[in-house]
Amino acid sequence: MRSLVHIIVLAGATLAGCTGGAGPTGDRTAPPGPLAVTSAAGVRFFGSAARVDIRHTGAGAPSVELLMSAADESGRTWAVQAALAAEFLDSLALRAQLVRRPLKVGEATVQLTAPRADAATAESGWLEARLRGGLIDGAVSGAAPELAAAFAGPFVVTCAVPAGDGSSMLVVDERFTSPACKPYADLGRHTR
Repeated sequence: MRSLVHIIVLAGATLAGCTGGAGPTGDRTAPPGPLAVTSAAGVRFFGSAARVDIRHTGAGAPSVELLMSAADESGRTWAVQAALAAEFLDSLALRAQLVRRPLKVGEATVQLTAPRADAATAESGWLEARLRGGLIDGAVSGAAPELAAAFAGPFVVTCAVPAGDGSSMLVVDERFTSPACKPYADLGRHTR
């Protein structure tokens, strides 16, 4: 997993459509409206749609990652990265322990960064969330008030599969037509 130092940069770049060279050129359509986050300290953050990244590397279950990032009026950024078990794609619900180390499956990290300041990272607590009808809602609990928060908003899904050229490179299946990605084609669609 990526180091904690790179979480904010990665989350922002990923939400903008860049995943280190193998990123998508387009996302599944998300419903209108921002991701809204309200911290336990009463600060409101807004951001782009949350992102569920599914990566198939070959045989076995895919790896699944959840990324969220939102900013307040002063330029502070609240961000989440979670490594999820493949079973999440069936249940659409998660509970991940907050940690301050490289992530293992079932763990998440929450950070708050401010311009020209060190990032604050949750030492402990839980991330809980549920996906339904193209929307994600949930909360971070048990962390410091500036990191604990409730959130809700749209999400998008990406699915990556081996390039098929014998390399270890993954490519994003934007149309969800590959056998590995087809089951998730409607996961992020908004339904009223």
